[in-house]
Amino acid sequence: MVKIKGPLMSERASGIIGERLVFSVRKSGQQARFQKAQKDKVTQKRTDERTKYTQAVNAWNNLDTDIKVALQQTCAKKRMTCYNYFIQQYILGNISVIGFSIYGARDYSYFIFGKTT
Repeated sequence: MVKIKGPLMSERASGIIGERLVFSVRKSGQQARFQKAQKDKVTQKRTDERTKYTQAVNAWNNLDTDIKVALQQTCAKKRMTCYNYFIQQYILGNISVIGFSIYGARDYSYFIFGKTT
């Protein structure tokens, strides 16, 4: 969305029209230019990273609410959300087993951190 000052962009404009036309104000004055489209190169490394991220998101979505609540206690000391912490640790391979067990009348969540093999 372009922000304009004055009628018909006569004084100043800044922002983007469409996907390519960019208006900005620089020291030299008003500027209008076309922005080049960025190419999304598909490499093996990028594909692997995207696959890891997709697996991490699926693992998070498959967690029970009780396990997420237990994880919040772990994340309370961190300066990040539990979702971000979980995704980070999953991608790094530090979360190998996540489970939930019921022992008697009490519920216990357990997380085993360590590099996966």
